[in-house]
Amino acid sequence: MFKHILVPTDGSQLSVEAVTRAVSFAREAGARITFFCAIQPTPKMYYGMGSLFDAHMPVAFRETIQNATHSILDAAQDLASDAGVECHAHQRECFYQRRRIGATSRHRGLAGKAGPGKTPLSISA
Repeated sequence: MFKHILVPTDGSQLSVEAVTRAVSFAREAGARITFFCAIQPTPKMYYGMGSLFDAHMPVAFRETIQNATHSILDAAQDLASDAGVECHAHQRECFYQRRRIGATSRHRGLAGKAGPGKTPLSISA
């Protein structure tokens, strides 16, 4: 019945639990998973004219965020692979995570909505 599950994750304890449950559900349902992590861009006030930090800060910020994102998504993919669940990982830079989750859901052909009162789990039947 369920073919594809979109699981947004940010590495928090709550999202790690959601990843674990989604992998278990996908294994039972025979579904595949796309893990998604939204990356917060460097705030503009931190660089440029009148900056609070030196010129190298945006590069260091981006590298730190990229490394953390890769770790989060790699851990989710390892969990799914160990359970025998087909999975993919996707990351995007955006200010509004909820909008990006919805766009990713539509782009990947998944049904579901991200928004207030909605679960972070989009399932395609």
